[in-house]
Amino acid sequence: MIAVTDERGRLLWVSAARPGRTSEITACRHDKLTQKLRAAGLGAIADLGFVGLDDSDPDADPAVITGYKARSASKCLHPA
Repeated sequence: MIAVTDERGRLLWVSAARPGRTSEITACRHDKLTQKLRAAGLGAIADLGFVGLDDSDPDADPAVITGYKARSASKCLHPA
């Protein structure tokens, strides 16, 4: 189940319950969450489980903002 709240935690929208094997991003795509957010003039901050959800229109402002997945530690360390 996916829930969207405002900055005070008040519930704005909740998805239908789905089987536990359904990923968060699949559920949001099925419910057309990004289109609903844009239609309402809203945006959302989400965790890394939603990376790639809002990739449909690179010219539009994002409706869902996520963090970035870290690169491999071996690639980030500088040689001694």
